[in-house]
Amino acid sequence: MVMNLVASIGAGLLLARAQVHLRLLLVPFFLLIAVGPRLEVLGLAAGLILLAFPTRKHSISVLAQEIAAATVAAFAGFRIEFVTDPSGGFIYLTRLAVPLTIVWVVLMLRLREGLRRALPRPAVQLAIDLIIVIDACLLSLAAPGVDGIARLLPVLLLGVVLTSFVTATEGTDLSLLHRGVAFSIALYGIGGVMKGAVSLTLLLPLALIALPMAISSRAFFAPTLRARTFPCSLSFHGMRVDGLVLSYLLLTSALTLGVVLAVHRSAQMGMLSLSAIPLLGVLWGIGRLRKRVIDGRIERREEGRIRLFGIPLSGLNLEEAVARAERMIRAGGSHIAVTPNTVSLMRAQRNKDLLDAYHRADLVVPDGVGLVWATRLLGVPLPERVPGIALAEELLRGECDRTCRVFLLGGREGVALRAKTHLLQRFPGLDIVGTQHGYFSDEEEIIYQIRAARPDVILVGMGVPRQELFMMRVRDRLNVPLMIGIGGALDIFAGDRVRAPRSWQKLDLEWLYRILQEPRRMRAAILIPRFMSHVLLVRGALAIDRFLSLPEESD
Repeated sequence: MVMNLVASIGAGLLLARAQVHLRLLLVPFFLLIAVGPRLEVLGLAAGLILLAFPTRKHSISVLAQEIAAATVAAFAGFRIEFVTDPSGGFIYLTRLAVPLTIVWVVLMLRLREGLRRALPRPAVQLAIDLIIVIDACLLSLAAPGVDGIARLLPVLLLGVVLTSFVTATEGTDLSLLHRGVAFSIALYGIGGVMKGAVSLTLLLPLALIALPMAISSRAFFAPTLRARTFPCSLSFHGMRVDGLVLSYLLLTSALTLGVVLAVHRSAQMGMLSLSAIPLLGVLWGIGRLRKRVIDGRIERREEGRIRLFGIPLSGLNLEEAVARAERMIRAGGSHIAVTPNTVSLMRAQRNKDLLDAYHRADLVVPDGVGLVWATRLLGVPLPERVPGIALAEELLRGECDRTCRVFLLGGREGVALRAKTHLLQRFPGLDIVGTQHGYFSDEEEIIYQIRAARPDVILVGMGVPRQELFMMRVRDRLNVPLMIGIGGALDIFAGDRVRAPRSWQKLDLEWLYRILQEPRRMRAAILIPRFMSHVLLVRGALAIDRFLSLPEESD
């Protein structure tokens, strides 16, 4: 048992690391280990080698290659020895066994190639391979008397297809995979009693109709079942062709499995195939959900701006953000700068006024490292975190230390005044024209006070969302060149709190340091896992979307 487990792990690793043609050749290799040196395994290997051999993309050359592969497999032991007689018994083919086998295999390969040319998107083709191989695995489990190669072959093919799903990238040629899977499944049908099931599964998606075929499986000619005919043409409106084909493939695979289960097991087990109908609804819902997850969650806009969960973030580093703020001061008028973090972004999802404030702000830079992490994970990276306190400090150190008039607004009573004292010690040339705590009740009085002071910059530290909503309400009445929302930075300026050491900042752990200083912030920090789950959900949807958008396979 341990040896089998080790062998399975080794097979999985080899399949994951190998290229497409090597993965296919590993299938007969593992069959050889499992069932011994049988001629059929060598015939499968020789056929796959012939299909993998480089040839001109000329139809005659490809057809000759496929005939050669089918001929080798037929003489190696894969033969249609008989077909079921609908009136009872069997019809033995004797001399016709080899040519009919060749025709069967080539027909399966041609049908698969036609389907690839009709729907060349790699994701769709891999999905078709996956459905066909899973169907073969289930059929081998449902039908009695299937063992040896017929039992192991679809399982190994499933490993090949799954590893191709994981490792496929832009430019990967998967045409050999599709041919190899079709060739192997055709031989699988010959090796068991599944020729009818396999042929129906491959023919129906190509033709988009279900027509009666010459079927050799007992399951479809059992006395208790009637042969069913299907309409020759079906019309569907407003549905993508590839989605239609995949839907047909799922339904026919379920029908095939249901009939086999009904004949060889029980009618109740056959009814399990009806579960494919709600499965199609689930897949359709997943597709719609994927689109809804992506839409509006992440988008790159002009001038380096990125919209993350509805909030437009400027793609600026600290130096560039300070330069932008200085230009706003010199330009006059009324501007607002905000510095959202992960928690405030999540609050904005429920607070439309806060979301509107972020949209109307003139400068929006990410205060939280989580926002930078999210944009990098989602493929539209922001250069760095721009904390509100760092933006304010650099602005005070530069432009405002020489020419600006600054007003401090926010914090508990006395905080703004102590912040003024400390800031004047650090920046002696600073002109702080007024201070006011953030727990005022008369907004009109505050507006009058600020107007009288005539500041160029207001540092607003009233917490989210109060500071953003206040700035938006009063911007037109105050007409201050720049207002900046800085959260709890006034407490640090005043000396009531200590900013995280440089080592914590470099490790992007300033948020954790603040929580350790102020445990009450833990309640708001609960929103961080929600934000991470949202980002990972969008990341998964984007990965699927990029995979589905891979360029079409070329001939």
